[in-house]
Amino acid sequence: MPFLQLKPQVGFGLVAGRPIFLDLGRDRYFALGEPASAAFERLRQDPAELAPDDPGLRGLLATGLFLTAGTPQAFAAASFLEPARAFTSRPVRPRILDVIEAWQLLHSVRYGLSRHRLSRMVAALGTSAKARVPDPEPALPFELIGRFLAARTLVPITPSCLLDSLALGRWLRRRSTRPALVFGVKLDPFAAHCWLQAGDLLLNDAPDRVAEFTPILVV
Repeated sequence: MPFLQLKPQVGFGLVAGRPIFLDLGRDRYFALGEPASAAFERLRQDPAELAPDDPGLRGLLATGLFLTAGTPQAFAAASFLEPARAFTSRPVRPRILDVIEAWQLLHSVRYGLSRHRLSRMVAALGTSAKARVPDPEPALPFELIGRFLAARTLVPITPSCLLDSLALGRWLRRRSTRPALVFGVKLDPFAAHCWLQAGDLLLNDAPDRVAEFTPILVV
């Protein structure tokens, strides 16, 4: 009897009771229709629930989000610490070398997003595109974060959550720090967002802003 498991680059969360998926390998968000949604809910309750001839099983496989497995697999929604704080620092005077590096990072990320899959861009942060549980808050280089954010204000590139999160993530990776990259969505109307987080500390966003979104993948 075949069982299902999520592909390694796929995560999901329950948004207003509905499973919403992000497939990094295909740069796409997915919402299941019926009967696939009902079949997935049965799988979440009991991974051995679906029979081989169940139309829901065929529907789930048709989405490209799942692989067959030899044993039952648990389906856990994205796990994260609810952010309670936002990074703040004393005013920092931008350094010319920081501005140059921030400019290079932002241009590199913007170019990469136009040419490559999101999974490749995430891998450039020094991690695979596999869903994970956020680590406890690491020892953060607060001064360096403040320097990047100060330099960013002088780079004439339109801010976006994905661009800025990936650029700051690369900046920190160069300095041996890797916070979690969190992807979230909301419905009615649909909107997607992402941010960097270490423990319950937001590095480039505000708690009231990210509270609008349900995390569906943490990498």
